[in-house]
Amino acid sequence: MHLQLGEISVIVVSTPQMAKEVPKSHDIAFANRQELLAARIIVYNNTNVAFAPYGSYWRHMRRICTLELLSAKKVRSFRSIREEEVWHLTESIQSSLGTTINLTEKLYLLINVIICRAVFGKRCKDQDLFIQLIKEAIRLGGGFDIADLFPSKKFLHVLTGLRPKLLKIHHKVDKILDDIISERRKILASTKEGNTDNKEEEDLIDVLLRLQESSGLELPITSNNVKAVIMLELTRLRQAMVELIRNPRVMEKAQAEVRQAFGQKKTIVETDIQELSYLKLVIKETLRLHTPLKPLFRC
Repeated sequence: MHLQLGEISVIVVSTPQMAKEVPKSHDIAFANRQELLAARIIVYNNTNVAFAPYGSYWRHMRRICTLELLSAKKVRSFRSIREEEVWHLTESIQSSLGTTINLTEKLYLLINVIICRAVFGKRCKDQDLFIQLIKEAIRLGGGFDIADLFPSKKFLHVLTGLRPKLLKIHHKVDKILDDIISERRKILASTKEGNTDNKEEEDLIDVLLRLQESSGLELPITSNNVKAVIMLELTRLRQAMVELIRNPRVMEKAQAEVRQAFGQKKTIVETDIQELSYLKLVIKETLRLHTPLKPLFRC
């Protein structure tokens, strides 16, 4: 079925047969996302790997993410950060026993603190402001903007007031990232000169800066590319808790599995989670119902 939404043509795939046919025979035709104002401003002209158009640049950045930033070894290297921040969360919840807490805010803060520490190596001085700006950018970008349905009518972005709001956020975020990158460049330069010991593990920003300085890359990485990759934000814990609350039977079964697996064990480490097969299914179903970004068929 074809729908015309403003200037945007939309094809609705409503049968299993066509759902199989689209990625099999027409994957290139559907390989790109619609260009949105929020993505263009916030993620540096769509140079974030999630929004970049299909082509050599996207394949190049995907390769970097797969081999350098999101490899199994790199993810495991941040295990201590995740465990430490989850421990802080549980301590915070326990200290609030008997009072009402905003679990959404706590989970949102948990994920973003973990991301900040993995990317920057520590809790940066502007971390709270950075997280608040990203949250506001997601709120603005996740809403409906009539101008996105009429991309040729540039004046609509001005009338809706979305563009100046996004630009204001972008400038603040850009300043924070510039300061962090500049500080890290100085640290790396000092390390190369032998003034400090080499770090045992590279932070994500170290990896990106190392790759930027490398002469063997297929495509050069600019400072804006580095900042665009940093802006990746993937969190769906809130939706997982919402689905559990909506389904008391599932919640009860998940809680029973945790109690049975760990009993009176005081400390639970990340590797223990592998024992929770039912909880894994809950997470998979949450990601199916609430995909961070709608999937694209890219080979």
